[in-house]
Amino acid sequence: MIHPSDIRAFSALKKTVDRRLLARAGARLVGNYAEADAIRDELEEDGWTVEDTTSGVLIRVAGTNLRWSLITDPKILVEQATWHEGN
Repeated sequence: MIHPSDIRAFSALKKTVDRRLLARAGARLVGNYAEADAIRDELEEDGWTVEDTTSGVLIRVAGTNLRWSLITDPKILVEQATWHEGN
């Protein structure tokens, strides 16, 4: 486990976890729940807690207060992309 004060290492780790979460969201979107469950299980084996919410995923480092959320709801992502295109 990395120390939270190591920002660069945490940033790289977060990107890796986010990619895995997005792959999981894609699997869920097409109904491949076995793959989605496998990705969640891998994350949890690596010490992460994965909690699905209405707009995405809340990910936590098990046993700490370190957490972040990732929006994976396709409707919300489309709304955000549309809003950013016009601004």
